[in-house]
Amino acid sequence: MMKQDNIVLVAIHESKLMKPKAWLSTTWTIYESLHVIINVRYNNNDARERDYDIVISSDDFEAITETLERAKLEDRKIFAFDVDTWAYKQYQNGEVCYRRLDSPITGLDEFEKLGAMLEKLIKRANPAS
Repeated sequence: MMKQDNIVLVAIHESKLMKPKAWLSTTWTIYESLHVIINVRYNNNDARERDYDIVISSDDFEAITETLERAKLEDRKIFAFDVDTWAYKQYQNGEVCYRRLDSPITGLDEFEKLGAMLEKLIKRANPAS
């Protein structure tokens, strides 16, 4: 793995259903260099866990960052206990400039779009899935 530059965004999608061997979480770390490190974790199922290092296009990078900017405008707490949660940390010059704590995104259109964009990166990284 190459040396990475400045982190722009860390997004974490977590399952709240703790089933044996089921998917637990996915973490995306997006760098200014357009590299994305994706870590997929499972509950007691190491054989399925994956780490990916992909490069996205500048268009994808801009779409992700622009969607995040729109999502930040609709940021509010969603109260639901049985759904997956998302957390976001945006960085500027090495410092956290925005943080959304681990919570659902149900009904937050721009956050839902952002989640779908990030999920598509996994399909691109692992076409066999």
